[in-house]
Amino acid sequence: MALPSPKNHALELSDTFIGPTTAIEKILAKRWAEIIEIDEVGIHDDFSELGGDSVLAAQIVSEINNIFSLKQPLQTLFEAPTVAKLVEFVLMNETQPGHSDKVANLPDEN
Repeated sequence: MALPSPKNHALELSDTFIGPTTAIEKILAKRWAEIIEIDEVGIHDDFSELGGDSVLAAQIVSEINNIFSLKQPLQTLFEAPTVAKLVEFVLMNETQPGHSDKVANLPDEN
């Protein structure tokens, strides 16, 4: 018996879906969705429950470090496994107050 794909699993979570509202939440949710290859990520969706694994975690943490000029270890995503918790983590670890909000509000060049 095959495991359900992450897309199918994300659909099961949709009854509790709360979408991103802040600029930082929107960036993180968008990147998670792209890397995990699902349509959308809610701010309270758990990374592992969405099909995330250590390889995808490494990609997400690398992306977060690049976007927000951080130097966080892979363990970060396992300590803050939702977008909401990760936003708190990003804000607590930013190099200058307001830096993350400023970066998140820049036009997306991709």
